[in-house]
Amino acid sequence: GMVSEIHSTAIQEQAYILKRKFMKRWTMQDPAHGMIWLPDILKTIMDTYQFERMNNILQLGSTARVYRGATHTRAAHSIGTAYLSLELMLHLLDVQPELFEEPFNLTFRDVTCLAIAGLCHDLGHPLFSHMFEAYVQKVASKNMLAKHPEGYEGTPEGAAELRKYTEWTHEQASVEMFRHLLLTNPDVKSGLVGFGLEEVDFVFIEELISPPAEMGDLLGSEAVEWPCKGRPHTHAFLYEIVSNWRSGADVDKFDYFTRDAFYLGLKSSFDARRYIQSLRVLRDKRCSVIVAGAEQNLFTLSPNEKQLDSLRMDAADTRAGLHRKAYKHKTSLKLDYHMRRVLELMEPHIKIPGKEGRMMTMSEAAVEFDMEAFQYVDDSLVRQMLRTPMPELKAAQDEYHRRFSRRQIAIYVEEVELEAPMNFNKVRAELVAEYNERRCQPEHGQAKELDVSEVILQPVVLGHGMKSEDPAKNILFHNSKQLARYEEQQGSALKIYDCPDVVRHDHGAPLRKRYRVICFFDP
Repeated sequence: GMVSEIHSTAIQEQAYILKRKFMKRWTMQDPAHGMIWLPDILKTIMDTYQFERMNNILQLGSTARVYRGATHTRAAHSIGTAYLSLELMLHLLDVQPELFEEPFNLTFRDVTCLAIAGLCHDLGHPLFSHMFEAYVQKVASKNMLAKHPEGYEGTPEGAAELRKYTEWTHEQASVEMFRHLLLTNPDVKSGLVGFGLEEVDFVFIEELISPPAEMGDLLGSEAVEWPCKGRPHTHAFLYEIVSNWRSGADVDKFDYFTRDAFYLGLKSSFDARRYIQSLRVLRDKRCSVIVAGAEQNLFTLSPNEKQLDSLRMDAADTRAGLHRKAYKHKTSLKLDYHMRRVLELMEPHIKIPGKEGRMMTMSEAAVEFDMEAFQYVDDSLVRQMLRTPMPELKAAQDEYHRRFSRRQIAIYVEEVELEAPMNFNKVRAELVAEYNERRCQPEHGQAKELDVSEVILQPVVLGHGMKSEDPAKNILFHNSKQLARYEEQQGSALKIYDCPDVVRHDHGAPLRKRYRVICFFDP
């Protein structure tokens, strides 16, 4: 009744198609979000080797050896992220059905692409969580020195090869793994095409997983060209959902806040559902792109201004708490350090067949983006190698058993929090001197002084993780009462996204990054 009087036939038609497309649902009981569902077509992606790989990667790596209940996987996180992106999209279309019309013309394809991007955003994640990224860079400098003992920075080839290692990111690897998944499972691709996706949608999904670097320029004062190929500039707000280029407030973070806190046994004070429910699509007059020679505003996801504190306090606190208590727990950091060593000892002896049968090490498979090989690089590969009786793996196995089974790990020395990064070596010298002074009192019975060179320094950045400044700075907030008034004045011509009275806050004191420096030594 009501809906048909207000909404055009175009809206009704698209809303109906969307309902029909998502009639078949895959459901799951999820500890982080309760009962969740995804369109049945996404099951075909979940039932592939490439997705299954994420069941063999712990979300929190070494932290699971400190918080023993936190053994949840990347796969569970990916399903949760897909669900939240789906919920967010359906919420927007529910409160603003005009998104089905000009200038947006959203369809079920947009919703499906966002759910797929959420599901696949971590496909290329390396083993042992983020530690592998540091490991790859360490291996790189070692390999390079072995190849070019006279120094490699000077040569262009050397510099290019080093860049391959130091600039490796799991987002790019996820895009490559997504391509590999479609390539090696033609039935998945043909199923998605049969469902209604078009070739450009697959480009769109890749951009959602790893947004083009030029997106950052959109926040500058100059109007620039729209950098994406998957969707036009009118769809800019869709690029703020899975990996938010504006502020870092995205469903990927919302899922892992909730999920990690649940499995760690910590409390998360940030309510992701409530934040999502408050979102509307509004025109952002500060953000323009050049289209056919003329400047056009972008549209953005705008939360209710009541969510400002929630974002600045609860989300930032939850994140800082998770980092301080779990991800950057001193024992996690030490175990990561030992695991890097285990991988280094193992690396030369594990060869994985890649493209055209080429045998590669784990880090080569990663930096060459050889997905044929990289799809086998997960936690279970390493666990298996730690149990395989091969003489060349004995050194790695001994190191692992010493550190992880017997728990003979580096000794914690001292830590300090700094307001800004400074000369870390100077800090280390001071910390070691203090430690020696304390420990070398006769009642400790430990007379041996520590030498600075023995001490491992681990600088830890405790930011709020939403890019460098305050996360709220690039977000456009709105006042729900003003929005409701504007809607009443508009009557039937619903163009809520043009509401003139959106608020920009002066956000008070900016959130500071803190630098924590942790020292430990390895007897």
